[in-house]
Amino acid sequence: MELNKAIVGLIVFASTLFSGVIIGATYWELTPENEVKESDNLYFTWLGCDSCLMIEQEIDDSDYKTLPLIARSDWRPAAKILLALQLLAVELELQQKFRQLLLDKKLDPTDLSAMTAALVELGVNKEDLDSTLKSKELFTAVQRSQELARYYQVKYVPTFIVNGKFATDAKSNKSIKKLKATLATLQTKQIK
Repeated sequence: MELNKAIVGLIVFASTLFSGVIIGATYWELTPENEVKESDNLYFTWLGCDSCLMIEQEIDDSDYKTLPLIARSDWRPAAKILLALQLLAVELELQQKFRQLLLDKKLDPTDLSAMTAALVELGVNKEDLDSTLKSKELFTAVQRSQELARYYQVKYVPTFIVNGKFATDAKSNKSIKKLKATLATLQTKQIK
């Protein structure tokens, strides 16, 4: 019996070493072997994620740098659009109208041409948007987003990184209300 407990304990310990995170009820602590970037408050999303779009309407994510997750190649067009909107500093009201088109399924988040046309129709300057979508600055932003997703081991959306120390997501919280509470708790929490 004691041997079984010891084996189970060893397996649990070993799994935390290999998983890179320590799992909590509604959040996980990032492992100490990662260089902690205390200023990292990140929100990983995808414009085709209904949960993400609904959460963005309910949660103030202004303290978080919003980054696209590119979990599959067909997520890349939405990533490029999201980062282009940031680089162009497109007004929040216009971005909300665009996101509503996605939420209402009037736009395909995998179709770069359709999303570009919709943004132009909403008032984004076509030449500026086209230039940004082809820019080295956008390419660098996409690469940086992918690097941070790998660094923090983000596999799905929506996921929040808080103070570079903790991560939480909608799946772990089961409701927007609980996610809000978890984010508030993590903002003040310190690593042991």
